[in-house]
Amino acid sequence: MEELSISAIGSYTTIHDEPSLFVYALLNEPLGGPPFFFVTGLAFGFGYNRELVKPPLEQLTSFPLVAQAIRGDGLEAGAGRETLLAELESLHTYIPPRTGQHFLAVGVKFTTFGLLDSFALLTLEVGKTLSVNVLGLSTLVLPPAKGGAQATQEPLAELQVALRASYVPEVGELKVDGRLTPASYILSKDCRLSGGFAFSWFKGPHHDDFVVTLGGYHPRFEVPSHYPVVPRLAFNWPVDRHTHIKGDMYFALCPHTAMAGGSLATSFQSSDNCPSVSSDSEGGEYTEYRCFSGMFQ
Repeated sequence: MEELSISAIGSYTTIHDEPSLFVYALLNEPLGGPPFFFVTGLAFGFGYNRELVKPPLEQLTSFPLVAQAIRGDGLEAGAGRETLLAELESLHTYIPPRTGQHFLAVGVKFTTFGLLDSFALLTLEVGKTLSVNVLGLSTLVLPPAKGGAQATQEPLAELQVALRASYVPEVGELKVDGRLTPASYILSKDCRLSGGFAFSWFKGPHHDDFVVTLGGYHPRFEVPSHYPVVPRLAFNWPVDRHTHIKGDMYFALCPHTAMAGGSLATSFQSSDNCPSVSSDSEGGEYTEYRCFSGMFQ
């Protein structure tokens, strides 16, 4: 019979004479499944009288519940006492004692057709309000790493996306946000990719308002205060010491407006003593802007 190894970490204390504890357990073993959803690990956690503090998307790769599941940070077999204490201290930052706050977390690590490595963590939080959240991290490497001689080849591209989705039934709002992490590049590790996307559906005072955006909004668009702030989808490539190429793009759709555009800029300097030559295809500022009043009203 095949043996399975489960790692777990937890903490217990009292707050106002009430118990407060959390446990987070990981199973890092291939469990199988169809090619588009081949499970390689599971995670489970719960907290009683504990608050779960979600990190901003920019810090999701170092969020302990995600980092531990993907890399086994701090929970690998033989981890020393100092390592475990450091991991507990990090966890206490995100899972502090809080009377009346409880959470349940279930995660799955999986691959898709051997190309995409992902981890998704579903959390249910109960306390002052009920909220359902999903935290995820997906990495695409092309071409995929293989054994033999190809293992030493540099990938042509790596795209890593951090994802956060939340739904609060009491408020009735659904929000999904994603960001490319600093690990993302294409063609060369010097050609860095950045930016994000978002989808939000609002209730309450902004009943039935929604927005879908890749890379943000037109610079002259007056963004409503309840809309998400999304950085431009962009690339920045210092090709060599003489040539620099960069560009960005955006698309946004909401009930009363649609917009899209982008820019591309290149610069070349033949030597340190020569002036630089640059070209800019922005065509003013952005190549396209369209607005339709009351499209979905």
